Amino acid sequence: VYSLHVFLLCLLIFFLLKAYFAEKNEQKKSPLALWLVVSVCLALGFANHITFLLIIPGLSFLFFIKEKKIKEAVRKVLLMLVVFFPILAGFYLLLPLRAAQYPMINWGNVTNLKRFIQHVTGRQYNVWMFSSFESAQKNFSYFLKKLPEEFAVVGLLIALGGSYIMYKRFKRMFYFFMITLVVTVFYSINFDILDIDAYFLLAYISLGFFAAFGAAGLILYLLKRKTTVSYTHLRAHETKAN
Repeated sequence: VYSLHVFLLCLLIFFLLKAYFAEKNEQKKSPLALWLVVSVCLALGFANHITFLLIIPGLSFLFFIKEKKIKEAVRKVLLMLVVFFPILAGFYLLLPLRAAQYPMINWGNVTNLKRFIQHVTGRQYNVWMFSSFESAQKNFSYFLKKLPEEFAVVGLLIALGGSYIMYKRFKRMFYFFMITLVVTVFYSINFDILDIDAYFLLAYISLGFFAAFGAAGLILYLLKRKTTVSYTHLRAHETKAN
């Protein structure tokens, strides 16, 4: 479930950034088709894992920054929902249909509306949400402790540099990933379960984008320096030859 979760998150971010950075046409409108693809990715993500909702705050930020005209933004949201709900419903309706056949593995036994709602909303996990401040503190410490294992110290330094580069050159993109990172960590540390690692995946993806910008910045700096050194060496050689 989590491998598919990561794939769908990356797919969503890919099309989200394509929609955000798409050039506007003569009518000053960004391509609707890309936003509809984003909606499809959202539906697939929600059908796989409920924590897909953690990307909604950042997604909403980019969407409403891009679509500044309220009337046009509302129209696109409604069209996105028209695409979103049928796809999501199609996957969720498989649950009661399959449960009605009483298979050997029938988690939740969603044979009526009450059980269906409880199963889809993950009601059985609510007892572990926001259980205590001590639990949140413990999980946050665990998250910080795991970071060097996930990225290595060098990787974290590159990600830190990348966040600065992204802030200076693509400020709104920086805000998107920072919102996503903060929301994911805040939600996850307040979920007192043993397999907490998987709930930090979106945070790791956000840090991965910061690291990518840091690596790109470092490569460009080294290439620029190499070009400058080569040019200086060439000029010195020409002067000597003259």
